[in-house]
Amino acid sequence: MTPVADALAGMIGGMLMGITWSGYAAIVFTASPPQSLRARSEDGRSGRWFFTAVVGSITVFFALGVVAALLADAAIEGVGGNYAVIASGPYASLVLVLAMVVGLPLMTLMRDRVWHVAIWLLMALGVYGILVPNLVLALQNR
Repeated sequence: MTPVADALAGMIGGMLMGITWSGYAAIVFTASPPQSLRARSEDGRSGRWFFTAVVGSITVFFALGVVAALLADAAIEGVGGNYAVIASGPYASLVLVLAMVVGLPLMTLMRDRVWHVAIWLLMALGVYGILVPNLVLALQNR
């Protein structure tokens, strides 16, 4: 276990999620903003809200990536040369359960944007469940 390589792998995955989310959110909030955000933008008070949302989300995704990489390294049995789509079954199951625990209430709260939540849950499963463990393996085998 090399925590520095794990942290680097998590940083890469977390930044991928954060930067992609900020671009996606900018498009969604511009094309069809919620009523509360529309009222803020008419008053000229939306700049700070957007900045806080973008920086906060990138920071959260970044931290989640580092935690995911450390958990993935702990769940992977041994560091070997065999790369697989699913590097660790128990870790992928944990990511799936966590995505459901977070995603189902979000889908209930955001009934009008269910497809957006579903897209992000799939992307989180892909990045945190598949990409990050393979990045951990790749960085440890270099």
